[in-house]
Amino acid sequence: MAAPASTVAGRAITVGVALLLAALVSAVAAMHSVPFNETVIREHRLPGAGRPLVVMLAGELPQDLIEDIDNMTVVVSNRLPYPVNVTVAYPGPGSAVLVEPGSTASLHRVSPLSTLLLRPLGGEGAGCCIELRYIIEGRRYPYQVLSIPSFILMLAGSAVLGFGAVLRLSGIEEA
Repeated sequence: MAAPASTVAGRAITVGVALLLAALVSAVAAMHSVPFNETVIREHRLPGAGRPLVVMLAGELPQDLIEDIDNMTVVVSNRLPYPVNVTVAYPGPGSAVLVEPGSTASLHRVSPLSTLLLRPLGGEGAGCCIELRYIIEGRRYPYQVLSIPSFILMLAGSAVLGFGAVLRLSGIEEA
């Protein structure tokens, strides 16, 4: 013998609410972030003949870090016997710094999509080294894969809860 409709409606509402609560918990877990700090060091040789060196930061950084960066500082170490002008070109308003021979300079809050122009201000420059140190701060979301099951649980919970509410409100339970 089948269970009365009121029991089916009550169970459907209970299961629907439970599914919605499970969806809420897994969605909150998916938003959990973990901060990280990482340093990437690259050395570049100048092309010579006084030509500037163009460095696209998106190509310099590991691809798995690009989307997680909150803040990035670029430290330029000049190993040349003459100064180097460093300009942050794209995006936004450019900023420039002059790095004296044998010293370092920092560029703060640089976008990972920026392009650096390193222009030697004397000498030939071919074969000389400039070190770029990227100090990266960001956040990773290790549980973001839970967002898809959360969405599915939300849809299922809404459907079951709606089914139970329709059964309860339609008066079918009066046998």
